[in-house]
Amino acid sequence: MKIYKKAWLLSYAFFAWLVANSAYADVVCQLDKKQLQQLEVAEVSRVVDGDTFVLKAGEHVRLIGIDTPEIDSVLAAEASEALAKLIAKQRIYIQQDEEPRDRHQRLLAHVFLADGQNVVAYLLRQGLGFLVAIPPNVAWLACHQAMAQEAAFAERGVWLHYPAKSTTAMTVADTGFQHRQGKLLSLELRNNIWWLQFEGPLVARITPPHQAYFNWQELKAMVGKNVRLTGWVVDRSQQRQMKKYSPLMLLLTHPAHIEVL
Repeated sequence: MKIYKKAWLLSYAFFAWLVANSAYADVVCQLDKKQLQQLEVAEVSRVVDGDTFVLKAGEHVRLIGIDTPEIDSVLAAEASEALAKLIAKQRIYIQQDEEPRDRHQRLLAHVFLADGQNVVAYLLRQGLGFLVAIPPNVAWLACHQAMAQEAAFAERGVWLHYPAKSTTAMTVADTGFQHRQGKLLSLELRNNIWWLQFEGPLVARITPPHQAYFNWQELKAMVGKNVRLTGWVVDRSQQRQMKKYSPLMLLLTHPAHIEVL
């Protein structure tokens, strides 16, 4: 009976924290009218997918803070429809971060509605995509994390349909954005880069620009433990100089992408 009582109390405490955290996130995710007036106003022409759209001026915009399922994947249509319902053919407010464009020259932006609602926060809360944290564009990270945590706890959307698969089951076909879990075998510094070796064919890389966001000792404490991580994976098996290393490499950009289970 004591065990059940303790478990109930822990669950209640976590639920109370979650509610409080979500309530706080609602406040910090919202912009007031005065703040909105300081942003660029634009009109949306069409939605490409759950995290990309085109402005009437022709500019392609990539939402900061979220990665939604690829076209024809589970929940891809739902994410696109949700974004379209929010922003299609209407005026929106655009806020840029430190880095204005991605490698495809798309505009990177935080997007808000006329009532001040944060579009990415809404999508994350519905479980329509995974959290993405790529410095230096992390102005709304606290808000985004809270929304993603709520969806994960409720097993909503992507957290239900895309559970973390084992790193040991990965093949060179498993590239792009991945949601994985596995034992962290080692952490080492090589050529000024931090390397995290997992069970299976996967290694994670933290480059010098992103190391400032991590704590080496906290990462070291994860060694030997089962860890969940998200991020973009690339296949380097065809690179001659990489033949002796793990063929798959995950680009780890922020602590929000890794946690001990």
